[in-house]
Amino acid sequence: MQHTLRTGSALDLGCAVGGSTFALSEKFDKIVGIDFSHAFINAATELAQTGTFRTSEDCYELPSEHRKNRVSFQQGDACNLPEDLGTFDAILMANLICRLPDPAACLKGLRKHTTSGSILVFMTPCSWDENFTPREKWLWPTEEGLHEHLDPWCECLETSNMPFVLRDHERRAQFTVALCTVWKVK
Repeated sequence: MQHTLRTGSALDLGCAVGGSTFALSEKFDKIVGIDFSHAFINAATELAQTGTFRTSEDCYELPSEHRKNRVSFQQGDACNLPEDLGTFDAILMANLICRLPDPAACLKGLRKHTTSGSILVFMTPCSWDENFTPREKWLWPTEEGLHEHLDPWCECLETSNMPFVLRDHERRAQFTVALCTVWKVK
């Protein structure tokens, strides 16, 4: 989050089991991780409490000393966030926008959880699929769709392609190049 000078609070929306949430704890004072999956939130909460996570073959230990004091997790719907969630200095959405049933509703809802100067980071493989998002709700092409919904209240600071590996389990992973956009709330 090189574009933000404010490091009070961050939201990791679509946090899965909390990898990015814990990484954000190295810079931000308070991080909330939200995911739709109860199983992911339970795993992330356990990881925050114990500091270890075991797969069938490997045991991982969190390096972050801040994990217990700075992070919290809750189950939630990115398209319908709680009104009382508060505002954040930074919001991260990694591999989520093209998996939502209504991405435009999600983007619109983020506005009430930001203030002037907040930073938004979206990373997406742009792999739209009707199993997740009805075709008429796709932001396609993705970069243009983000601009359509965010330009009225945000400034795009950076656009890049970001290679990443999405681990399915300990023996299989997917290599993807994601579109990464960084926005600053006006």
